[in-house]
Amino acid sequence: AALHRRKRNREALAEFQTLLKHCPNSPLRRAARENVAIIAEKQGDLATALDQYIHLEYDNDIAYLLDVRMTTTQVAAYK
Repeated sequence: AALHRRKRNREALAEFQTLLKHCPNSPLRRAARENVAIIAEKQGDLATALDQYIHLEYDNDIAYLLDVRMTTTQVAAYK
């Protein structure tokens, strides 16, 4: 989180993704997913942000990405 606050987003993203991959029982997972989504949105990686919002069950954020931020091509290409 300190890396993210210092705008070192690539490093922060890597750390959050490492936590998600290697620490399945960590109580920090929810916060890590929230931060991954925020960073991904800032970087224009809307598919990754959408993945995180789906895991978090953030229905309003899912709808916002699908209805406002993502193009029809991006929605169609989403896995």
